[in-house]
Amino acid sequence: MSALKNLQNKKCLNILGLMSGTSCDGLDIALLEVCGSAQQTHFRLKKSCNVSYSRTRKKELLQFISKNEHTLKEISQFNFYMAEVWSEQIKQFLKNENLTEKDIDLVASHGQTIWHEPQPENFLGESISSTLQMGDPGVLAALLKIPVVGDFRVADVALGGQGAPLIPYFDWVFFSQFKKNILALNIGGISNITIIPANGDFEKVTAFDCGPGNMLIDSVCQKLLNIPFDENGKIAASGKNNPSLFEYLQELDTFAKIKPPKSTGRELYNQQYVNKLIGFAETRKISTKDFVHTLTKYTAYAIFNSSQQFINGSIEELAIAGGGAKNGFLVKLLKQFFTDVKIKPTSFYGLDEEFKEAIGFAILANETIRGKSSNVPSATGAKHAAVLGKICLV
Repeated sequence: MSALKNLQNKKCLNILGLMSGTSCDGLDIALLEVCGSAQQTHFRLKKSCNVSYSRTRKKELLQFISKNEHTLKEISQFNFYMAEVWSEQIKQFLKNENLTEKDIDLVASHGQTIWHEPQPENFLGESISSTLQMGDPGVLAALLKIPVVGDFRVADVALGGQGAPLIPYFDWVFFSQFKKNILALNIGGISNITIIPANGDFEKVTAFDCGPGNMLIDSVCQKLLNIPFDENGKIAASGKNNPSLFEYLQELDTFAKIKPPKSTGRELYNQQYVNKLIGFAETRKISTKDFVHTLTKYTAYAIFNSSQQFINGSIEELAIAGGGAKNGFLVKLLKQFFTDVKIKPTSFYGLDEEFKEAIGFAILANETIRGKSSNVPSATGAKHAAVLGKICLV
């Protein structure tokens, strides 16, 4: 275990944070120098890069994740496949930046979620919750010859928690310094929010998934327009809200009514869900631009409605990150809902909104190496704090 002790004895670590989210757009890579721990954490973003998946690979990934049943062989192969894909992308990143594996102390990998079921169900006579991320950290460590921390969700789920969102710990680490009631919003495939109180009280941090982020909008654009997403919300902006579709979205979205702690993913907002929406729109001859507009409005509404229902106290500022932060029309709608709140990109605070999650998992990995817990039980519902992730040494 001398390799682990060497990492623990270093004052600062060069950590490569990775994130491949539910949208399956590509791999976010963020190289950080991280020093300290918890609220004494200091980090510097040294390099970052988004490696987009080809349209073919993205389609294949989404098809695999959306499929209801797989053989054990397919699951095993996919687990190794994602690690292979990422190792090649990371090696190319290092080459492009004139770096080698010796320049990296640690890799932090969330993995590719293919199943997330935090609500216990009967399985073989036992009440079982589970979550599964592909891209095994042990395989990735062996291929890169760099230690990897991965599988961050499982410990929290084992303790009765949701296992997500996990970035609230990083939100607390980073945003506490501003001493304001800040709502940190991340819009990826799923949208989630964290409220960080002005006094930085960890026990009062609240966080949960709100519902769809880019997921429904992207799926409809891909299915009806054969484009990956609505760039800057241009299609949505050209349409208008359809009241009957908006009402149907409210009826269909059962997740919105669930009280926190809660988390969700493609298990709910899957292709069957999208097909219901498409069928509704086609029956009522709703134009595609009005369809996309209404989906975008509902996405903003779901975020606002969640904050109104489940967050106590005032919100001074809203810090937005994730792919949805690039959707100008979605941001415009959020400003219309949050009339009394200043909405700012996380870059205003010195945090790159595109790489927030990759940065966040690098911070979680740093805590894991230091032997410190990094879940937020007040957000996930876990019985108690836990050290997250598996450490895979080389």
